[in-house]
Parts: sequence; structure tokens; C-alpha cells
Amino acid sequence: MQHIPVSLLCLAVLASGCDGVTSLPTAPGPVTPQPSAPSPSPSPAVPRSQVAVDIALGDVVRSHVTDDDPLCDPSWPHRCRYYRLTPPTSGVLNVTIAWSPQVLDPYPLDVDVVDEQGRMYFPSVGPGHQRQMSMAVTAGSTYFIGIWSFVWPGEEFELRTAIQPQ
Repeated sequence: MQHIPVSLLCLAVLASGCDGVTSLPTAPGPVTPQPSAPSPSPSPAVPRSQVAVDIALGDVVRSHVTDDDPLCDPSWPHRCRYYRLTPPTSGVLNVTIAWSPQVLDPYPLDVDVVDEQGRMYFPSVGPGHQRQMSMAVTAGSTYFIGIWSFVWPGEEFELRTAIQPQ
């Protein structure tokens, strides 16, 4: 007999959370998908054209990404430094960034190039501490080079560009 009042108390507590619903579902409810990590988008947080620094073909740029540089992509916490290049001749553009690693990550930096149509080009891993990429370019078209800082802004890099005739 002592078990009945405790059972009634438990039933009353459970029923109070039902907000007057007296029937149980007869089928499983819809499954809510779990959010996944966002993937990078080709559009940066700030348009490259607004923050890019003009460079000429063949310039050797020595710089570093800072905390004041814009986010590379709204989905990622990385900072980017952007450069604008308008090659005077058509050919194959070679872009190389190199660094002397100050942190344990062997690739603290990365590079991409976006053309006027929004196509994005990605590098291959270079020998040693560098990234290299090559792509066909058209004379007079503008290309935006983005240097990504993955770990710590402040990693110094050297950016080189060269063109080979096609």
C-alpha cells in the first residue's frame, strides 16, 4: 500500500510536464539534422577589391598577416592579406609564397588566387616551407592573391610572381 502514493506522486510529476497532452505518439517524430562545420566559401568577409594592395608582376613582397587584416571567409577565423595583380602579358602566372616557420605548424600560411569572374585557384604544396601555383592568365585582367594565416597572424612571408609565355 505504501507504493501506491509514491507511484501516484511520480505519475502526477510526469503528467505535469505534458501540458494536458494525454496521448502518446504512435510513430517516431522527425529527425532534426545536426549542424555541420561550415565549409569555406569563395567570397571573403570583405571584398578583396576593397582591401587589396596593388603589386606588379615580378615584385618580391615581404610582409605578414596581422590581426587588423580582414577575415578570409565569414565561416573561418583566419585573417588574410590581399594583393591585386594585373599582368601586362598573357601566359602562365606562377605564384609562390615562402616562409621561415616560427611555429610548429609546417604550413601556417596558404595562398589562393581569384580572377575577375570569381574563379578560385588553389596551390600545391611546394618543396620546403612554401606553396606554389600556376594558372593561365590574360593580359589586362585583374587577379586577387590572398595570403591566409592559419595559426597566428604575424608569420612573415615572401610573395613572388612571374609569368611564362604560353
